[in-house]
Amino acid sequence: MELGTRLILVDCSAVTSVLSGLERYHLGCISAEYAHRFKESIALKVAVVGAPPVIDRFAALVASNCGVTTEIFSGTIDAVEWLHRSCS
Repeated sequence: MELGTRLILVDCSAVTSVLSGLERYHLGCISAEYAHRFKESIALKVAVVGAPPVIDRFAALVASNCGVTTEIFSGTIDAVEWLHRSCS
């Protein structure tokens, strides 16, 4: 990650495997831990693109509860628009 980068788009639209609840929890925790390593230089915001059952709010909720602004989207256009709105 480039120093100062704070907006991330994760496109999971081609993913077909479903993570367990525990795996999704760990994914949210790992995202938060990663963001906290850069706490002084960035406020990380993550847009995740995908569809149920592969993508749901659980990992995003865990990350958000740990201080990483995270949203789930069904399409990349909405995700990119949200990230750009986050810049202002």
